[in-house]
Amino acid sequence: MRSPTARDQTLSGAGQAYLKAIYDLQASTGRAVTSVVAQQLGVRDPSATRMVKKLAALGLLSHTPYHGAKLTPAGEVLARRAVHRRELITRYLIQFLDYPAGEAAPEADRLEHAVSEKFEARIAALLGHPPSAP
Repeated sequence: MRSPTARDQTLSGAGQAYLKAIYDLQASTGRAVTSVVAQQLGVRDPSATRMVKKLAALGLLSHTPYHGAKLTPAGEVLARRAVHRRELITRYLIQFLDYPAGEAAPEADRLEHAVSEKFEARIAALLGHPPSAP
């Protein structure tokens, strides 16, 4: 099995978006129903179901039809990394590039899939290695 970092680099931006959405839903409601994931990501239910099945096949979540999806420990690691990366980029945009908060978050969502680990580490150092929000 590859390390989470290696898998994180090969997982598509869409896959990472699904992991983050499922992570957020699990935190707020305890489960992630596929139709709610689809609504949150602005996709159709069949598209969300296909991606959930793909992520389940990768061992990143478990999926029970009509009951929702739940991140596996490996999926949670990747989701937390993606959330942390997005938070770092958002803070960087606000603090150093004077982005308004409302513009920084969507911009960070777009950028987070393109930054290297080296770039992420430099942002973290510049920001004083802030912890990720729970």
